[in-house]
Amino acid sequence: MPRKINVFIHRCQQVRITFVSQYIFADYPTSLGKNEQVHILYSLRCIIISMKQSFLMKRLISTEYFLASIVVAIFFVSFAGFDWWWLFIIFPIIDVSAFGYLQNSKVGAATYNIGHSLIGPTILVALYIFHGQEWELLVGMAWLFHIFVDRALGYGLKHTEGFHHTHLGKIGKAKKKSRR
Repeated sequence: MPRKINVFIHRCQQVRITFVSQYIFADYPTSLGKNEQVHILYSLRCIIISMKQSFLMKRLISTEYFLASIVVAIFFVSFAGFDWWWLFIIFPIIDVSAFGYLQNSKVGAATYNIGHSLIGPTILVALYIFHGQEWELLVGMAWLFHIFVDRALGYGLKHTEGFHHTHLGKIGKAKKKSRR
């Protein structure tokens, strides 16, 4: 199959639309009747609309995470009373969880997902509520800020296929390859 058709099929799979591909990629498109041509045009229209919705949905989700990170940062500084620079000191520490990728992609995905799941910061903030230790709130809120910023930038939880395959879609090199 030509490369353009493979890319087209891949994009159709991304937006989760199924249709009868033999009509579109038939060797003799002139043998199609008027009804089949209308069906093909309608299917293509649905695909284009779904691709636009998919793009808009990704932008909406990214914006939500960005706004959530701003709310967490405001709470961190204003209500909790921590200095703003703690966010930037703790921020890169959470990415230590990505070192699992030095072994292989399965271990990397597992360690990255543990470090970037909302479960950890939720437990720390809950511990703060029950114990009142300030370090629990400090680390929990900074960790939550890190997760929200990562998700706003498109870095979601990882699949075992590799670092560039996330629950929010493909990123980096994998995204560029899927566009070709």
